[in-house]
Amino acid sequence: MRSSCAARAALLTAFLLALLGTPAAAADGEFAPLMESLNRFHGDKAAWTYRAGGLVGRSSGDVTLAGRILTVERFGNFVLRFELKRGAGTANVLVRSAIHPITLLGGYRFELGPEGGALTYLDFPDFGKMAQARATGLPYSNAEPLHAWKSPPAGDKAQWARYELACLGDRLVLTQGGVVVAHYRHEAGPVEGSIGFQVAGPEPVSLRGIQLQMLGAVKWSSTPRSGDLAGEPIDGWQAQGSPPRRIRDREWSDETAELLRIARGSDGFRPLFDGEAPGQWHETASFWSVENGVIRGASRNNFLVTQREFADFVLRAQVRVTPPTGNSGIQVRSRISETGMAGYQVDMAVFERGGVRIPWWGQIYGEELDRGFLFGVDDPARRLDLIRHGDWNDVVIACRGNHLVVEINGEVTADLVDYHADRTGKIGFQLHVGPQMTAEFREVRILEL
Repeated sequence: MRSSCAARAALLTAFLLALLGTPAAAADGEFAPLMESLNRFHGDKAAWTYRAGGLVGRSSGDVTLAGRILTVERFGNFVLRFELKRGAGTANVLVRSAIHPITLLGGYRFELGPEGGALTYLDFPDFGKMAQARATGLPYSNAEPLHAWKSPPAGDKAQWARYELACLGDRLVLTQGGVVVAHYRHEAGPVEGSIGFQVAGPEPVSLRGIQLQMLGAVKWSSTPRSGDLAGEPIDGWQAQGSPPRRIRDREWSDETAELLRIARGSDGFRPLFDGEAPGQWHETASFWSVENGVIRGASRNNFLVTQREFADFVLRAQVRVTPPTGNSGIQVRSRISETGMAGYQVDMAVFERGGVRIPWWGQIYGEELDRGFLFGVDDPARRLDLIRHGDWNDVVIACRGNHLVVEINGEVTADLVDYHADRTGKIGFQLHVGPQMTAEFREVRILEL
């Protein structure tokens, strides 16, 4: 009798853990909770509350961040399951998404409301058209409506609607309550990006049971026309190869702590720059000078780049940008392109528009990668207070495997695990196009891991 009670208690415990979404190790390709907390998200965290495996969103009133949060992780092919509470509120579910300068959303947006929904493609922004629109005072939009639908009947007592959203190669499939409401083939969109959620109005929204199945490459048995595939079967695909191994919260945090421990040590670091003329560096034009061990660049869109590549390393430097609204950065794991560099960029800039300052210091941007901000700024006011404007800032960049950590003035500003990018490349210092400015770098030291 005692063992039977214990067995029932164990079963009850297992059931409750599953109900609450408690994370557990999952084999590759199996469903597992998308999140264990909001730690691996960036964006308008003030608008969202995570509790017991569920999300509740309320508009925070921050127009810049617009009530949206995005996973730090980027996903290619996957199936996402969740339940959305039926009410007056509308939630946007964002897939293969990113934030592009200047805070413009890209990727796919599923608008889920009580009466129905819509699928919209948000194209990579055309910066020339953006500038033209700003100069003429006209609105700029990168949104292309793809498909709209009415919600299937669910009965008066159905408080929660069940959804399954799949990104499968160049197709997007959404079912609601087991009914296919969207099946669309779109060849021009991104192949990977963040998963996100957005409060789309004043009414709160609630989600629960958010589960993710990561997939490798996907092959469809047929290649129909692009566009709406209403009536086409949604099961004519096959997964090929293994999905990326997803790192869980505990392992992620342990790796971050280890990289920071190495960064704060003193053994093994050597100068990346010898203090003389930058003969071991590549530059496309002579906008750089050296004086008393300080590398100084005057404003042009230009990069000072190492000749050799670096894979796993910790880089330490002191950086000063004047005036405070100047725009600079450090490229890592990057390659030289026709117009500059392509790869990870750790931003060191403050963007000013209409008297409002938006800090980019410490975030990670995909320079010339069409991937947007890989790790943005959650709290602009706090970031502005962190930066020593017009003075020297302590910068640490750690790269090991697919894990990147950035620390500015002793505070972690970006902590990224990326399944989709190069793991080696050149290091470069950036001068960004724009008003006259100066970017300076000193005490540049590196430890290869």
